[in-house]
Amino acid sequence: AQAILAQGPYFVLPCVCVCVRGEGSMTFAIEGNISGDIENFLDSVKQTTAKDHHGSLTWWFRACCFCYSAVGIEMLWRMHTLSCHCPSYPWQIEAWLLLLQGILSFLHDAHFAGRSAIAKRADRCCATLLTLCQPLKFSFCTMDVMQLWLLASFWTIGLICFFAGSRAFAKGKIQSYQVFHSMWHVALPLGGCLWIEYTHLLVTGSLQQGTWQDAVLPSEGLACR
Repeated sequence: AQAILAQGPYFVLPCVCVCVRGEGSMTFAIEGNISGDIENFLDSVKQTTAKDHHGSLTWWFRACCFCYSAVGIEMLWRMHTLSCHCPSYPWQIEAWLLLLQGILSFLHDAHFAGRSAIAKRADRCCATLLTLCQPLKFSFCTMDVMQLWLLASFWTIGLICFFAGSRAFAKGKIQSYQVFHSMWHVALPLGGCLWIEYTHLLVTGSLQQGTWQDAVLPSEGLACR
């Protein structure tokens, strides 16, 4: 026995198979590549876990994926106002990327539930670009205090929810993950919609703020009223 154990674990496993071969019907259950059987078992467990995760997704988690598309539609609707207020920023590009992001988020997070590598890469690339576009507006657009607060606060809240959702997912807390990840999907688009509507009110003169209102508008924007 000591001589067998001295050969290490790779020698013990074949001996187990040899000892059991004389037991009749159990021979076929144990014979074969043990490491391959373990790998097949682990693959089946992963597939079952993925199916359980996909089946546990709620309707509101799936629906919130399209919040990006909603703010994209809002941006296209107010395109004239936004172009007047901040003509140097590429609003058209961001609007179409937002429309696309809603579809990509649904495919990766809801439809495939993380099982498609292609959907995952597309979702993350587009979402990362759009997330970085938000602080970029500080360099292109003149803003008042309210616009600054809307852009900075909702951007920060969205990132906090994203990382909180990632931690919850890593711990296997699927319900908490859905809540925080949905808030990530809602926070940035909601802040974008509020920013757009507030800017529209400023540009069209609906907010009576006197000279302070004129100060936040570029000279081109005065012709948009």
